[in-house]
Amino acid sequence: MNAKPIVRRHAILKNPYRRTVKATPDFHNLDGKAQWAALRSQVIAEAGAAGESSLIDVMDSREPRRDEVLAALEEGRQAARK
Repeated sequence: MNAKPIVRRHAILKNPYRRTVKATPDFHNLDGKAQWAALRSQVIAEAGAAGESSLIDVMDSREPRRDEVLAALEEGRQAARK
């Protein structure tokens, strides 16, 4: 039997999130608003280099659920480390 792959919520932000955590000293000591701002800055920097803004639009649409998104991304990051 082939098991269905696990689809993580907010996976589109997975790699920028991991790069943000790695690049931001004391990331986990920041409050949710500051974490979101750091992640958004990372996405903007990467989008500027690629000339793409769709990921920024995705982030803006998820901003009201910021804490949920950050928690899901951190959960995924922790699971990948095991």
